[in-house]
Amino acid sequence: MTKTNQKIICTHCGTPLSKDHAGPCPSCGKEGREIIAIINEVITISESWQRLRKFYKKNPKILIAVILITVISPFLGLFLGGPVGVVIGLALGTITFFISPRAITKVVEKNHGG
Repeated sequence: MTKTNQKIICTHCGTPLSKDHAGPCPSCGKEGREIIAIINEVITISESWQRLRKFYKKNPKILIAVILITVISPFLGLFLGGPVGVVIGLALGTITFFISPRAITKVVEKNHGG
């Protein structure tokens, strides 16, 4: 809840003035007024936090399989020329396509508190 207190005083002598006062100060005769506003506000602060931890998790067996298939496939195509080499190359490429995302996986851990 917000509460506001407003006070108007003479800039020179500090005499309180009314809100509708205009002209020189009745006490010192000089012109100038100062408006003082005091605002009282209640602020509620709550503690909340979030921790993110990002890392890559490796699956060594699948990673080795992907590397071996990648290295062996061109040599199989060299020795098994023709349609048989094409079919085997496509089969190995398809296998690698599906298992390679499991070789290295990005992991994001989220922890909340507060």
